[in-house]
Parts: sequence; structure tokens; C-alpha cells
Amino acid sequence: NIEAKINFPEDEGIVQVEEFGMHFSVNGAVVYGMHIDAIMDKLQDDICIDLLARVLVDVHLDSSRITKDLISKYQMSLLETAFMNDAANRDKFNLLITEGIEPKLEEAVDYLDGEDMENELKQVLGDTQGAWNLTKDDVLIAGRNGLLVAGPNGKQYEQALMLYLQLHSRNMFMRVFFTRVFVLGDELRKIRDMIGLAQFAHDKESGGVAVGDPAIVDKVRDRLSVASRDLILMTETMGFMADSLDPAVLQKVGRPKDQGGKELHRVLRNDFMISNLQKRVRD
Repeated sequence: NIEAKINFPEDEGIVQVEEFGMHFSVNGAVVYGMHIDAIMDKLQDDICIDLLARVLVDVHLDSSRITKDLISKYQMSLLETAFMNDAANRDKFNLLITEGIEPKLEEAVDYLDGEDMENELKQVLGDTQGAWNLTKDDVLIAGRNGLLVAGPNGKQYEQALMLYLQLHSRNMFMRVFFTRVFVLGDELRKIRDMIGLAQFAHDKESGGVAVGDPAIVDKVRDRLSVASRDLILMTETMGFMADSLDPAVLQKVGRPKDQGGKELHRVLRNDFMISNLQKRVRD
């Protein structure tokens, strides 16, 4: 567990006091924590989502820059391979715990109105997937890239929420990884076509007919070398993913006894997500 003060230069006229709490776990999880005191002229009891969304974009970029300085060159090469040399802009999962939400609606599902309220929530949560009442005072709203827990009891569910945060981050990475596998498969098909052209050119040599690119063999070797390197790194990445989901290192959370905790356990389905991720890694 470490703290990091951010001193990256800001635009003229902007004064930003920014400090991360950071947690690096043996199971591979990297978590950044931050308490929002104020944004612009809004104090912590009256933060609007528009301003919060801007801060989160800044936090995502700053956290990537910090991590790049802390991890090894080999670890960075694994990231860059998976994200096709755009690891600095990788998606991250936002877990927002707030003491309340305005307006306070009786039914949580009413926040997903398809209009202004839902559009604001999408700025920090991504495409919204559902909303639930945990208790009469606590609300949970889930999105593709974020989770919002609003209410006075949010902090007492921190263990279960942290496990969900770690699992969903892995889930997001798995989506990226599967896409990367398809890209690699497409590259190998293109290389096979190039090899076919090189063979055709070689067969024609005896007849004195020149076809295609004379440097195609060198190009095939270069592209095959890059593809082989990517394949090795991706295979190693999958090994690390399997290790990170090992029951021996993944800290599971017991079933809570209070009403809000039981409802949270039902909605998050952490145990199901663990088994689902293990199957996808094997696949």
C-alpha cells in the first residue's frame, strides 16, 4: 500500500491537489483510491456528475502514468501487447461510494429513465445495466464500466464491493484479450496468404515470369517474428490471469447477514463471476 502525490503540470489557471492511495495485491489487482473533497466551486456534499466525470478522465490518465513508472519493462510489454500499443488509454472500472444521491427517488429503477438522469450516470458508469434498492436509504446502480453505491451504509459493504471491482476489472481485460486473439488470428491468415504468394512466385521463377513483391519473403519473416512474439506474451498473460483467479490467492467474502448486504450479495453475484472468469481463462 502506497501513497502518490500527483504533480503533473496542469493548464494555466488550474490548481489541482491530487493524491492517490494505491494498493498492489499479490493476486494481480491494482486499485487506486481517492476521497473527493471539492471540485471547482462544488464541495464534497454537492458534487455534480459532470465535474466528477472530468476528474475521472484525469485520474485514469494519471494512474496509467504512475503505474508505468512502477511496473517492470516486461509487465509493460504484456500490457502494450494486449492493448495493441495503447495501454495508456485502457479502460478502467469506477467504483463510486457516496453518502447520498440527489434527487433521492423511492425506486432505484427510476434513475434509468432513458433521459437526463440516465445520461448523466452514463458519463461515469458507461452503459447502464441496472439499478437496485439495497435498503430504503441505499441505492446501487451498475454500468458496463462502473458501479455507484449511494447511501449512508455504502462503506460497510466495502469488502464485497472491492471483490466485485477486482473481478469486473478482470472481466474488462478478458474482453480486450479476446479481441486481441481475433486480431492475431487475422494477422496469421494474412501471413498465410503472403506465404502462398511467395510460393507461387518461386514456382514461376523457372519460367522467367515475375509475380508479386520480390521482397515478400523478408516481409513474411518480419511479420511472423512479430506475431510469434505476441503469441508468447499473450500465452504468458493467460498464465498470470489463471494464477490471479486461483482460490488460494483470491480473497472471497462471506455471505452477509443484514438485509442490505444480502441484497448486495444477490445483485453482485461475485461467486458466479469467479467461476465464469475461470472458465473463460481456460477457454
